[in-house]
Amino acid sequence: MLKNRMGGFLAAVAACVGALLGGSPLRSAELTLQADMVLDAQALLMPRGSTYGPAINGVSYNSEALLTAGGYQYATWYHLGPDDEYIYLARRDLTGTAWEVMDTGQPFVNGDNSWDAHNVVSMGVDGDGRIHLSYDHHNHYMNYRNTDAGAATGAAWNASLINPEANTLNTDVPNPPPAPFDNVTYPRFATDPTTGNLLMTFRRGGSGNGDLFFSTYDVATDTWATPHEIINGTAGGLLYDDPYGGASTNRNAYLNGIDVDGSGRIHLTWTWREAATGSSNHDIMYVYSDDGGATWRNTAGSAIGTVGNPVTMNSRGVRVVTMDRGNTLMNQQTQIVDGDGIIHAVMWHKTDEAPPVVGFTAEPAAYYHYYRDDRGSWTRTDLPQDLPVGSRPDMAADADGNLYVTYVAPGPTDGGGVTANYYTNGNLVVATASKATGWQDWQIVYVDPGDFVGEPQLDHARLAEGGVVSIFVQKNGDNASGPTGSPLHVFEWNKLANKRVWVGDDAATWQPSGGADWDGNGDDVGDAAFANGERVQFDDNAASFAVQIAADVAPSDTEFANTAGHDYVLVGQELGGAGGVRLIGGGTVTFKNTANGYTGATDIEAGTLHLSGAATLAGTSAINVRAGGSLNVTAATTGSLQLQSQPLLVEGAVQGAVDAASGSSIMLAAGGTVSGDVSLQTGSSLSGAGAVGGNLTASAGTLLQIGAAGLPVASETSSVVIDDFADGNLSEYTQTLVNDGNGAVTNVAFTAAGGSLTAEYAGAAAFEQTLLLRDDFDLDVGETLRVDLNMGPTDQQMDLGLAISETATPQAATPGDTNTRTTFDWSSVSIRPSSNNIRVNQSDDGSLDTSTGAASGVSETSLTGLFIQRISATEFAVGFTNGQDVDQTVHTLAFAAGEVGAALGFYADLRDSGSLGVLDNLRIESSTPTFVGEMLSVDGDVSLAADAIAAFDIATPGVADRLTVGGALAAGGTLQVTREDGLPALVAGDGFDLLDFASATGEFAEYVLPGLDAGLAWAVGDLGVSGEIRVVVDVDLNEDGWVDGSDYLALQRSSPALLGAWQELFGQRLVHGASSASAVPEPSAWALLGAAVMLAAGGRATLDAARSAAFAISSYCRPQ
Repeated sequence: MLKNRMGGFLAAVAACVGALLGGSPLRSAELTLQADMVLDAQALLMPRGSTYGPAINGVSYNSEALLTAGGYQYATWYHLGPDDEYIYLARRDLTGTAWEVMDTGQPFVNGDNSWDAHNVVSMGVDGDGRIHLSYDHHNHYMNYRNTDAGAATGAAWNASLINPEANTLNTDVPNPPPAPFDNVTYPRFATDPTTGNLLMTFRRGGSGNGDLFFSTYDVATDTWATPHEIINGTAGGLLYDDPYGGASTNRNAYLNGIDVDGSGRIHLTWTWREAATGSSNHDIMYVYSDDGGATWRNTAGSAIGTVGNPVTMNSRGVRVVTMDRGNTLMNQQTQIVDGDGIIHAVMWHKTDEAPPVVGFTAEPAAYYHYYRDDRGSWTRTDLPQDLPVGSRPDMAADADGNLYVTYVAPGPTDGGGVTANYYTNGNLVVATASKATGWQDWQIVYVDPGDFVGEPQLDHARLAEGGVVSIFVQKNGDNASGPTGSPLHVFEWNKLANKRVWVGDDAATWQPSGGADWDGNGDDVGDAAFANGERVQFDDNAASFAVQIAADVAPSDTEFANTAGHDYVLVGQELGGAGGVRLIGGGTVTFKNTANGYTGATDIEAGTLHLSGAATLAGTSAINVRAGGSLNVTAATTGSLQLQSQPLLVEGAVQGAVDAASGSSIMLAAGGTVSGDVSLQTGSSLSGAGAVGGNLTASAGTLLQIGAAGLPVASETSSVVIDDFADGNLSEYTQTLVNDGNGAVTNVAFTAAGGSLTAEYAGAAAFEQTLLLRDDFDLDVGETLRVDLNMGPTDQQMDLGLAISETATPQAATPGDTNTRTTFDWSSVSIRPSSNNIRVNQSDDGSLDTSTGAASGVSETSLTGLFIQRISATEFAVGFTNGQDVDQTVHTLAFAAGEVGAALGFYADLRDSGSLGVLDNLRIESSTPTFVGEMLSVDGDVSLAADAIAAFDIATPGVADRLTVGGALAAGGTLQVTREDGLPALVAGDGFDLLDFASATGEFAEYVLPGLDAGLAWAVGDLGVSGEIRVVVDVDLNEDGWVDGSDYLALQRSSPALLGAWQELFGQRLVHGASSASAVPEPSAWALLGAAVMLAAGGRATLDAARSAAFAISSYCRPQ
């Protein structure tokens, strides 16, 4: 049995409500969206399958697409018009959100001809208010336009401001222009804050064989300096070799960016791309210049490049991080220089534990931060791996030196980063790290689940100067068959409050102002004072772990990252403010102060929080004790955790008692424990499947939900092997040529031997595409066709894979025609080793797509199988299984009709002698969902008062929630049982064990049980003996709820055959099941919580509302 992807349903509900109440474990602080501005509803999105992806507005080498200067924000992009595409330019006054949008009239020419994502628009604004644009290059002549001085902030805003195009920067000459303007890619701009001059870099040459050029625009003379080469990759003679590609003597530098710090120092970081391996990069390099780009120095300060003597791969000290081509290191990622002149880069590459990988695969990979300290040393910190690698990132720094990174992370049904044809779409993610921790505290602080595309861009100056996180990003669109327009957004958030880290080496006193007990620059020395509203962290590096709160303090977020043995004790005054408290390090924290009034969530992810003496959590909005955490209240003056209209989630352990006042709720997850007594006061609730070590008392007007409201679902996977190829017999298959370059001569032979299938080519080298299909199995909706694949390293341009079709015996359109690809409906998913990609073919109703969903960066040695899953009658998900046995979907196919899937088998596109590998275990897998009961265990006694509700869920006979009581059960109130929908009707004899106990007294006053077919009833008389309810024949003819003598007389007259049943049930109480409840509309999260826990004492309407609310919480939080 395999649990469904959400795990136990209780955990799902707990996580859902925890997240709704601000207790999500993913992030402790979050950005709050301030503005969503749509620049263009019809921004260009190129066709899917465009060269290096369809996104051209927002790419890592857009320097810049969005920038702030002189009180304005500027943006540039390509707009999709009715007949062509044009460059748009927009600005807004920072005092408002209205944009002035200009159609420059400059058409998209070069990239339009080839749909090429290289051909971006880059923008710069110099110190005199000129706007500079360079655009539409991939090894093309220079394209450059600018405005006159002051145009950026002038009253006019129209295309007449843009000066004519110049193909040598200063002038326009007849094409071709002279070198280096004759072969340009990747223009970038950066403004020197000390002079107002504009700097520019661009590549001359191609991938693996290019040189980097540099020029400066002088605002005083309104001219560009003659570009000079600063990094050389084409001189030859410098050999690079490693085990993951051929030896190479040519390369090019792929910049992460160009940045100028406050002193005028220019910073460059980059990776090398070798001519021998176009799908892999190596090493991180760094140089800087203090003289405007004339002299370039390594990280140690030595001059290694001058005008006429550019930096090369072998320049001394240029390499700062060594990585060979087996690290799947992506090029052109991101860099920034902060206010202290520290250069930072964020790069994604394979994880440390992963084996070498060649190509651009995002699995297994992660984002990593590299920075150069003031001594010239380089350090790495790691970004969170909660979400998968997707797009290349962008980075910016605020005025305090805190870093922000944004990227698009694909979800389960989105593209897989560059592995999906350079087409990244999915969630917009923002992560941050603080200078005070040495950028060790990376956390995700915002996720927008909207479907975005491309590589989001940060406005660096807007954050550094204005404290606003401003991101330029485009929504995905329907571009499967051609270009489309989709909304281009600028989102803005106020940055997070600055962070301080406790040191305690001054007076070990926390106060709202003054003192120097806090670290502000990551060196573990107290050098700063705390101010209310700042974020704070406590770690292992303190001088004092005793913290005296001298006066009430109000941080915006408090985080304890201390590990075991580095235990903090807080004494004195109140910890208040609107922020929350989070324990993440695994150590112990003791609040020994007073009633704490902070109103954010208390989240104990790892370690133990002790409440001692008068300390309480009176103000917190929610208390979440995660699986690795514990809350100890045994030393509190009250002797218990006092919940005051607060939700408590227990996945870990609460040591001591819990007293839940009206409006409070306890969610006790499977594995969660409360060691002491639990007392539910009127208007409170408990739901769960964990354990209570003491007694459980439910007062009148409370809800005790055993498990969650709804049973968890488990999946049982079954597999039918179609062929294991053990007998070598392929008679069930038919081989058909679908396209042939050899004139109808069959050169591909399939052979089954030794328990596997091979396809081998013999004859003159030419392509031959063939199918091997059988029609004795169908692939039904919900089923997955799989095959194992074992392929050794090879660079052959041939394909081998899995196929489905509408028939095993397609007919040619004309006799003797070997091109039958479009005469029937079929699809295939295969591996092509020569280009490290997954290829997908689809022929649908006469239309053929031979590259649908191709996924790049997948090595033939890094996958173990291929699959095709039928999603619906006409839709199929296709993909591969990687080396970690994780399925990766590369495309979803849609057919016009539903006949595809009637034939199954294999596809081969072989072009040269030999075979590619072996296939084995062709099989169909399917999953059957089943329900699983949950159990709440109480070691002591359980007392249910009148007007309390005890709620259980049941499914098929024997599958039910259960309350296990180690002591005595005192029953009372209402027993409510809900049955899952869509199950077979219950019959007489079906039973459900709901209660286990050492002894029992009392009885339930009311029963709300599932409806039954006519002639059946629920026998509840054994609840106090065996804890079971049963479905029985209904012999309570007078419907008074009891089987007694009056029923006997009625049975004698009407149904004497039932007298035996009457005799067996004599004296029992029978309940006639209620009809199924109607669906409850989805309310808001707070309304759900309030309805569930705020039960007034007495009143039938109140109790009915509580039952509906419990069901509604289940419906709201249940995974769909």
